[in-house]
Amino acid sequence: FSGGGPTIGHYTQLVWAESTDLGCGVVRYRQNQDWYVTNLVCNYGPGGNIIGYPVYQTA
Repeated sequence: FSGGGPTIGHYTQLVWAESTDLGCGVVRYRQNQDWYVTNLVCNYGPGGNIIGYPVYQTA
């Protein structure tokens, strides 16, 4: 797969057939008196998005 930028890269990692593990963490903090910031981070394993490999294969 080529093209699409980082947004597509996150999607293809999410649906990557060989990925079996997912871990996520979230933190929310007050940046100043008026704004809160929320960060969500996820890690997939085993990693995918390998150039030249399909996201999945049909049987």
